[in-house]
Amino acid sequence: MFALAALRLGYRVVMLDPDAEAPAAHLTRHLCARYDDEAALAELARSCAAVTTEFENPPAHALAWLEQRLPVRP
Repeated sequence: MFALAALRLGYRVVMLDPDAEAPAAHLTRHLCARYDDEAALAELARSCAAVTTEFENPPAHALAWLEQRLPVRP
């Protein structure tokens, strides 16, 4: 739902999800990798101005890694 709202407001959305069939994969730029994959996290950090989460259990160490590079606001 977040991606749909962001797209309607004109934002470009990049999503990190290990599921190739993730619900928003066809709407966004989809990085298909584990949530703690450092290469995918680095690409996410390069591609985004800020990061948020769509679910309650992202790996804390992945969010901490991202937070050193850009704003993270769950």
